[in-house]
Amino acid sequence: HSDPEILLQAKLEIFILEQLRRLDPDRCNIVEWNDYFLDGQRICLNFELLDQSLWDYIGDRNNRGLPMRELRPILHQLANALFHLGSVGIVHADLKPGNIMVLNHSESPVKVKLIDFGLSCPASAVIPGDRVGTIGYCAPEVMLGIPYDEAIDMWSLGLVAVELATGVPLYPGEDDYDVLKFIIETQGQLPDHLLESGLYTDCYFIEDNYNKQRWTFKTQEQFQYETHYRSKETRYIKLKCLDDLEKLLKVRRGPENGQTLFVRLIKEMLALDANLRITPSEVLKHPFFHPGLSRRTPCTDMNSTGGQNLVFSQQQSSFGHSHIHTLVMAATLLPDTGATGPSDHHQLSEAGLNLATFQLQDELRTLEPRLTYIHIYFTVLVSAYILVLFPTFSCLLVQMPVTRVKCYQCILTVMELYKCIQNNAHVNITVH
Repeated sequence: HSDPEILLQAKLEIFILEQLRRLDPDRCNIVEWNDYFLDGQRICLNFELLDQSLWDYIGDRNNRGLPMRELRPILHQLANALFHLGSVGIVHADLKPGNIMVLNHSESPVKVKLIDFGLSCPASAVIPGDRVGTIGYCAPEVMLGIPYDEAIDMWSLGLVAVELATGVPLYPGEDDYDVLKFIIETQGQLPDHLLESGLYTDCYFIEDNYNKQRWTFKTQEQFQYETHYRSKETRYIKLKCLDDLEKLLKVRRGPENGQTLFVRLIKEMLALDANLRITPSEVLKHPFFHPGLSRRTPCTDMNSTGGQNLVFSQQQSSFGHSHIHTLVMAATLLPDTGATGPSDHHQLSEAGLNLATFQLQDELRTLEPRLTYIHIYFTVLVSAYILVLFPTFSCLLVQMPVTRVKCYQCILTVMELYKCIQNNAHVNITVH
């Protein structure tokens, strides 16, 4: 495409897809990317052939939602996909039913894969205030311009999970104002300390230093007067609180095992404060998945039958993800192990060593891309003054804002620089 921003966006998506090639697409529930080719001025991406979107899959069931036994494996696979995106430091940024594909709708349980990385970016390269995602699935921090990270994907996954259960979106809206209004009516308002850090908070809230709650959400009349947008009621279901979701499910589908745990999981996924939001690794260990799914660490092979009753609790890495530091693990017994004597615990210890071996192999596979980002980090430090800071300060002096295209140019230039360093190639940098 001749549009420079679209071309840069395509190059950035290709870079993301190259990073994801380090992962096993089938085990990590991520679409397999084959290659790209040029058609005139257009960049075309070639992916594996899949069946239908999750949005169509829900629609084929007359938007009545799925029973817990069908929903559970789908949600588990999507949490697994987010876990592995996090392992290579990638934010998807546009998770929704239309970007989730079913491999074969006639299979049971259904297998799904995450697609469309057009808005994805490295977590370390997130631009504060940059609008990503789709209205109705965006996290509050995205709509308000609050600094965000991978947790925005967990918010989106929580909304997808509700849609799987009910058949309809929880917070549909034509404008961010409507979506924020729906969120506040159901979950309450974001804390003041979060609103104060938002670049767009004053678009939707009025500041009042004399009240206990510093920020007040604008009324429909106030917002319409300022923007000429008339708020619309577009919800299919109205919940006074997220706990009411359990009552709704029982009315629509009847009582099912797991409904209470499902609602508890949803509340943790839709925490207003991203710092309190549940992580993908925690989702995979959640009690909701106990009936039919393993609690093992995702994508960890275990050949030793003696270790099948072991669970390893991972320690948080200093990088913010589970990598080499997660080799410091605590082995704990599940309730049904039946280990009573010293010999049983000795066998479990041996099994733990076998599992740790496989865990080490998996960690080494996921560590390589993280080391790549470490090298890129130091490269950025060296080149930042030339590529980012100098153009930024120059633009400020002449009152010319740095566009998103410019930011992407800087990111892609650093990526190319790093590739040249890896290949011992000559590097030519042109500064405009």
